Amino acid sequence: MTVTKLRIESSSQVQLGRLRELAAELPGDWNLEVDDAQFFMKSGAASPWITILGSAPTWVQILGTGAGLVIGGGLAAMGKHAYENIDKLPKAVANAAEQSTWAITKFAIFISQAAKKAASESAVVSLAVPIGDSGIKANLLIDAFALHEIELLVALFVHHIPGMLKVVEERGIKGDGRTGDVTLMIDSEYSLLMSWFDRKAVEQHQVFLPIAPILRPE
Repeated sequence: MTVTKLRIESSSQVQLGRLRELAAELPGDWNLEVDDAQFFMKSGAASPWITILGSAPTWVQILGTGAGLVIGGGLAAMGKHAYENIDKLPKAVANAAEQSTWAITKFAIFISQAAKKAASESAVVSLAVPIGDSGIKANLLIDAFALHEIELLVALFVHHIPGMLKVVEERGIKGDGRTGDVTLMIDSEYSLLMSWFDRKAVEQHQVFLPIAPILRPE
């Protein structure tokens, strides 16, 4: 089954031609589309940015297997003692990411190259999932430079998508003017931190999603 397109949005400092050249190196059946419309930024106002936007099913279909192998590889490495050594899970996952799957690695290389070569200065790259048809989205900034670190962030982003969408549904985040975009961050334990602002209640909300449920011995 052909996946729905991943769409690349960018600021006006990004060179579309160069971005398309880099995107062309990815598998054709990923249907990566570079958006012609760019967001105009005043000179010197902000760093160039690139956002790769895709629906949850699209991200999972393209990179879900690879993400599962990275996270699952970390759990498997801990074996039956995972519950007693849950604090060691982040390191086990990081080690698994160093032997990442082809798809995760290929995508991480694209992110790295796009950040370095698509504009005259380094671009900020984010991964995003739209929230319904509201125009708002959940964004994760790729704040890493080493390839294995980018691979790990990509795998964790995809891994956390189902839990993130569950929170969106339970909290009624609909983009109806009450809330804006949801900011995503990965902490040092590889949990996902979701943050958003409720304009009506004038409140900032945060939710933590652990990398894995609390593991209990059989």
